[in-house]
Amino acid sequence: MLPGWAQNTHVLYLLDKMLRIAYQFADCRVQAIEFFYNYYKDCNDWKMPPKSSGLKALFGGQVNMRIPVLSPQNCWLNLVLLEIEFRLQDTRFWPELLRQLTDQSVDVALKKTLSLSKTNAFPAQQLVIYKYAQLLAGMDTTHALFPIVCQKFFELYLWRLPTDDDGPNINQNFGVAQKFYDGNVTLMKSIKAQLKSAEVYYAAIAKKRANDDAAAHMYRSCNKLMQSCALWLEDTQINTFSSDSGHLPAQYNCEKLRELFNGHVAHWTEFLSPADLRKEQRHQADQWSAKIYRLLHTNKQLRTPLQPKPRLPPVQRLKMHLSTYDKRLPPPTYSRPDQVEKRPIDNNTLSELKCRIQTLNSTANKFHYNTSEVNSLNLDYLERVPASYAMTAYEETIIKECNRKCVKPAQIKLEKETISPNPQIARQQEKNRERHKKIVDEMLALNVDGFAQAIQELGGYIQHLLQEQSNQKVISIGVNFFYHVVDNMNDTTKKFQPTHDFYSQILGELGVFMQADQLEQGLNILRLALRRGDLVEVLAGVFVPCRTSADHFLDMYEFLIDSHLKRCDTNILFVLLSKFDLPSWLETFQPKLSDINRCLLLVLQGLESWSQPHSSILQDQFRRHLVHIFTYDFPQHYGEVMQMVLDRISDQKLMPLVLLDLLNALLMPTGSAPLTLTTTEVQVHELCFDYARRQKLFTMKAATDTLLLFARHFQKERLHHGLHGLYPKHKDYCSPLVMWFSCFGHVLLATAIFSYQELLADQISDIVFGSIVETYAPWLIPYTEQEAGAAAHWIRQLNPNQGKILLPWSEPHVDTSKLMIRSFIGNIVQVVQYLPASNKILEHVFAWYIHHFAQLNVAGHVLAPIHEGLAQLPWERFLPPATHIELLYKSLQRFIPESHAMLGHIFIRIDWSAWFTQMPQPVAVLSNLFAIFIKLAFEPNIHMHPNTSKILEDAIKQPWHLVEYTEMEQLLKWFVTNVEPAIVLQLPTETNYADRAVLDLLRVACAMLPESSTQGVVIQATAKRMLYTRSMVCMQRTCGAKLKKLLATKEGERAFTNAFLKLLQSIDQAISGSSAQRTLEEQRREALNLMLELVAPTQTQSEEISNLHIETLVRWQQQCSPANLVMCAALPAIGHLNTYISCIYTLLESSIECYFRTSSTNAPWHTPSWRGLFEALQMSLPKLELMPVMSGGYFFSLHIFVLYKLEEIESAGEKVTFLQDLTQLLENLKTNPQTEPRMALVWGLIISRGCRLLQESEHVKKALCMLARHLQLASTKAEGWSDGLLGAIGLKAKSITNRRKVLTRCLACIIYSLFSASREMRLPCEEYESAMRELAMLLANKKFTDVKPLIVRAVSILKAQPMPDLRAVPHMICRLIDVFYEESYLTTIPEVWDCDFKLKD
Repeated sequence: MLPGWAQNTHVLYLLDKMLRIAYQFADCRVQAIEFFYNYYKDCNDWKMPPKSSGLKALFGGQVNMRIPVLSPQNCWLNLVLLEIEFRLQDTRFWPELLRQLTDQSVDVALKKTLSLSKTNAFPAQQLVIYKYAQLLAGMDTTHALFPIVCQKFFELYLWRLPTDDDGPNINQNFGVAQKFYDGNVTLMKSIKAQLKSAEVYYAAIAKKRANDDAAAHMYRSCNKLMQSCALWLEDTQINTFSSDSGHLPAQYNCEKLRELFNGHVAHWTEFLSPADLRKEQRHQADQWSAKIYRLLHTNKQLRTPLQPKPRLPPVQRLKMHLSTYDKRLPPPTYSRPDQVEKRPIDNNTLSELKCRIQTLNSTANKFHYNTSEVNSLNLDYLERVPASYAMTAYEETIIKECNRKCVKPAQIKLEKETISPNPQIARQQEKNRERHKKIVDEMLALNVDGFAQAIQELGGYIQHLLQEQSNQKVISIGVNFFYHVVDNMNDTTKKFQPTHDFYSQILGELGVFMQADQLEQGLNILRLALRRGDLVEVLAGVFVPCRTSADHFLDMYEFLIDSHLKRCDTNILFVLLSKFDLPSWLETFQPKLSDINRCLLLVLQGLESWSQPHSSILQDQFRRHLVHIFTYDFPQHYGEVMQMVLDRISDQKLMPLVLLDLLNALLMPTGSAPLTLTTTEVQVHELCFDYARRQKLFTMKAATDTLLLFARHFQKERLHHGLHGLYPKHKDYCSPLVMWFSCFGHVLLATAIFSYQELLADQISDIVFGSIVETYAPWLIPYTEQEAGAAAHWIRQLNPNQGKILLPWSEPHVDTSKLMIRSFIGNIVQVVQYLPASNKILEHVFAWYIHHFAQLNVAGHVLAPIHEGLAQLPWERFLPPATHIELLYKSLQRFIPESHAMLGHIFIRIDWSAWFTQMPQPVAVLSNLFAIFIKLAFEPNIHMHPNTSKILEDAIKQPWHLVEYTEMEQLLKWFVTNVEPAIVLQLPTETNYADRAVLDLLRVACAMLPESSTQGVVIQATAKRMLYTRSMVCMQRTCGAKLKKLLATKEGERAFTNAFLKLLQSIDQAISGSSAQRTLEEQRREALNLMLELVAPTQTQSEEISNLHIETLVRWQQQCSPANLVMCAALPAIGHLNTYISCIYTLLESSIECYFRTSSTNAPWHTPSWRGLFEALQMSLPKLELMPVMSGGYFFSLHIFVLYKLEEIESAGEKVTFLQDLTQLLENLKTNPQTEPRMALVWGLIISRGCRLLQESEHVKKALCMLARHLQLASTKAEGWSDGLLGAIGLKAKSITNRRKVLTRCLACIIYSLFSASREMRLPCEEYESAMRELAMLLANKKFTDVKPLIVRAVSILKAQPMPDLRAVPHMICRLIDVFYEESYLTTIPEVWDCDFKLKD
């Protein structure tokens, strides 16, 4: 480097201009940066401010430093130096500096950072970021580098904090730009002013150059960049964005800002204008040229006081000039050269030619020897140059005086070296140069006359031969001499330029003879070309195989193929193979089919070698040759070529591009753009559509045959090699095959529409679909056991599914299979678009899917891509006929959940409203369709779909009542088994609209809604209702067992209750709604059957759920209207039970109570009676037990039980014992105002049956007297604590009414009246008289004021018969009870209390 270059402004100027040019060429810029980097990598002066010293400071000079001072005039140089400085210096401490800046100023942070990194301290203004800022503030805004300097400044200004910082980011800031700004506010404001100035400048330039779109766009971009930079400079919000922020404000120029956040980025060269740079450089170059040549271009006239000389005539002026020349020399002597005689062509011609060649070779040899020796001498000279000088060691002693008192001066010995020439090497170098000069002189003095003469003579010979080239002998001489020249073109003759050029010329001229004898020499030329690769260009020029017949042409072609297989040089083979102009040869010779077939086999053989090293250069040639044969005399060889290509593709012997070449050969005549492996599917579809519209080569039969050719070939391959389908062997060929299939699918459809214009769209769909589906079948469908039976034996042995099914692809080939599936779907969509009036193609696809994929053992990796493809079809237009409904129904009977999900997807897209409007609806189809609606509604993906509930809700109005019973039975059995039982509870969190719609559909189909006159008679309505009821009860009980925690809560209990209550209401509505079509007895039988379905499960199921159901049923009975058939059906239904749990007695009591309710308006036919009650309960009576009845206080049940028991007991003693026990048990029973009349029934029954027993045995007296005493005690003693203090102050209601107190005294009187002191004398007993007195005393008691009239009537009845007849006692008791109570069940009680009444009668 020049000393002091860094302070030399001229050198810096030149460097700046050189770097500007280098910037425009990437490799040059890299080399320039590398040069400066190597120069500065050991420099430590980067952060040292410029210092002045000595006298230079007085005159303004500076110390010689390696780092130039930043100057706005040298921006290109400054940019390079600042980048290198940051790379060598600031990167060492930059991350730590950013960390320190988070909570302190720049100066403090820098000082701390430098101390941590053990770096010499320097001021903050020496940081690279502030140097960029100084450059940015001082440079011209019109400078081309202004945007790049802005980029570099903001790259450091916006640098994000290091992500490996362990400390918490308290302020949530990711940058420290504000700290840099505060470090030098004045400088930053200058930058802001510069940015504003640049923004104005770029806007003006963009407006000025608006006609130049590219320049205007670039300057507008610069203008926007300056606006963004101004925001980046001052907006502190930018510190809150991290480097991976997903959303940045639009005004910040998000794309560039994100690049800056990520650190170092390449220069934004899109903000530079190369054209403007070159224009500026050209202008400066012109200025420089003008300065250099300023004396040559001066046009100033010289002023002189002398007069101009007179102008001489031209002749005199010429003579005057000629007289100043030297004297003329005499002319040279002329010697006429001897003319070369034209010698005849004979047997010696060839030898003479060879002799001349020998002359040329000898000259070339001499030149070769001399040049070789010269080169050797030069190498020796260069090798000895480093040894020309040697270092000689010597010692030097220096005496150094010291300032202090020393004994003697110090002696310092230094070992030094001095450089000195090597005399021996110098002598050798002199000898080397002398020899070099001698050889050069010899070469210059070499006599070349013989060489020139030989050249001239050879030229004459060759011209003579060319003139006689029609002579066969001349051709033979020319051919032999050609080979001789080739043999003599060795390294020696080729290095000698004259022989090299002359021999090349000779070979070019002699090529005429080689071409004339191409039949014989063709193979020789090929062999020679392979041996002499250096002459391949010359030999290829004389090789014209297209002029030969088929045998010779094919032999030469075969030779090249064999050579290629033997791994010969592919570059040579390419040159030779390019000489085979196959189209012209085919047109000229029109070879036989056998020859074309042989040529085809050879081309395919060449294509099969594509995997050899460096074979790609030849494959293009082979592919072109194959296309030429393919298109020659089309379609003569179409099928043969296609079959051979497919066979080799299946053997993986050909490149995928071969298939594409053949397809492009078909597309080319129509002007379609060629297809490539990178062509998108959308482009393929458009090109195929365009080709199908324009092509005229293929009829429908031809297109069908082409597709069948593919189908049969790949079906055979699938059966022979397709353990995992065709994809393992053909994965690389799938893309071109898809293009073939798509193209001919379009062609088939277009030709079918054109050929069968008289057919309907449905018929055309039938024709087209068969060919399309057969083409794709080997690639897409699983082979079932029948189809896989024809597979190879090894496939059947290794098949993981034991031969049941052969899948079309394995899991690793799913992505490849999607190409084929999308192609298939594309063809189907095309049919739908071409034939919009027909949906037949969708019917075919639906049946095809169910037949092949909705099967067991079909893996999920097969179904997933198929489903993805089928989902693209417009199923909204699909209206499945009856056969397809049946297919769908049968498919749903098997457990194939993934297929059911796809069928459900199709289901929710069908317009079922249109289907019900347009399609016939026989009962069998409706039955199947109903099962489909229910089952698909519970497919996981379909269940939550919003369309599902809409479809189900719209379907409710359809005639589902026609669904067959057998189908309904199977469906509900599936429903109970598979559906989540919580659906019947209809909990908001557990069900949705679809669940409720399904339940509504089931109610409609099971005739659980009132029958309408418009829908007609419901077939097997009772059986369907029983089935529905049984299923719902079963699901509720299953839900109770499954959701025990829910059942234990009030909300859960309420949900179970509401569900059962809704079921009861549905049953009631269904039976009451069928009254117009059925008789009363039929309704009763149906009500009984349905009630049995409700109560029968109590025998075997959970008692907890049973109790809940019975409680709900009892509450519902209490709310029913009188004579409700379902309510009344509970009485006979209870009799069908084998065992009674406690809740059944509650139901029995409630049912008896409800039985006796009457209404003359709503049910005039309902006349309840005790005799009718006993008839209804005749099956229940033997199963009743006394203790459950007593413990529950069920007085109706106790009444009928006592009556039945007394009938069943045969001996009077047992009857008396039973009555005694019963009387004792009654003492513990309590009543309320509602149950008092029922208790009175039991008392009356005991007294009535006691009177009957008195006729047989006197032992009953004891039991009756016990009852009388109990009745007297009950009339005077308070029951419970209601008559205590709380009762006295009115805070507790009375549980024993005055009516009961009076009635019990009356009944005691009747009992005592039976045992008079003397019946003959009609004297009552004392107990009777006492009881009557107490009864009479009640009239004076104020507590009994409310019942005083009743007491009067009772007393009168008793006095009327003081000693009644035993047979009249029951009637008397009934009269007394009627006085106090008016319940409906008392009306018919006399008939069962009568002494002659018997149940069995």
